[in-house]
Amino acid sequence: MRLRLSHDERNASPERRLAAAVALGAMLLAILAISLAGMAIHGSDELVAVAESAAQGEAPRPVLDTRTDEEREVDAAVAANRFATGLSP
Repeated sequence: MRLRLSHDERNASPERRLAAAVALGAMLLAILAISLAGMAIHGSDELVAVAESAAQGEAPRPVLDTRTDEEREVDAAVAANRFATGLSP
C-alpha cells in the first residue's frame, strides 16, 4: 500500500508551487525588513567595527556592557519574575 502525500510532485498543482514561491519570497522580505529595522534602531557601528577588525586580521572584541547597576538589577528582577510565573525569557 502506497501513501499519497500532499507534497507528492505528481499531485502538485501550479497554484501550490506559486503559493510556496510567494510564501518564500515573503519570508525573505520579512527577514530583510527586520534586519534593516534593527540597523536603523541600533545603528551599524558594531558591524563596521567587526568588519574593520576582520579586515585587519584581528579577532573581534566583545561588546562591553554599558548598563548601570540599577538597570542590571531591574533586568535580574524581571527575569526572576518570569521564571517564577512559568514564563521563561
